[in-house]
Amino acid sequence: MTETIESLVEGVDRILNGIVDPCSTAAGAPAGLVDMGLIRERSVEPDGTGWQVRVRLSVTHPFCMMAAVLINDVEKRLRAMREWTLIDVRLDSKTIWSPEMMTPAYAARLEDVRQRKGLTPA
Repeated sequence: MTETIESLVEGVDRILNGIVDPCSTAAGAPAGLVDMGLIRERSVEPDGTGWQVRVRLSVTHPFCMMAAVLINDVEKRLRAMREWTLIDVRLDSKTIWSPEMMTPAYAARLEDVRQRKGLTPA
């Protein structure tokens, strides 16, 4: 079966969302990088001899100590997915993350967890 850009992008997105943001775990509602809104850019492109993948991610706080760990985990998991001709994973340090970047589904789940814990009014 020949791989398509769409199938590769879906696989990359599954991998990215399979990496859990530590801040979401601390909040009691673990979420992947996509659901947290930490993926700023993701692209898959053919290069004549194979496929290249590029990912730009941000973190939830400018002083996050997990940035290097997350980058390493993304690279390692992408490498295990297939043989890429290029894997380029970088930190987007210019974007300041905000809760509005979370997916609506995850934001609702987080709100539900917070309400059950009595952290926000019902």
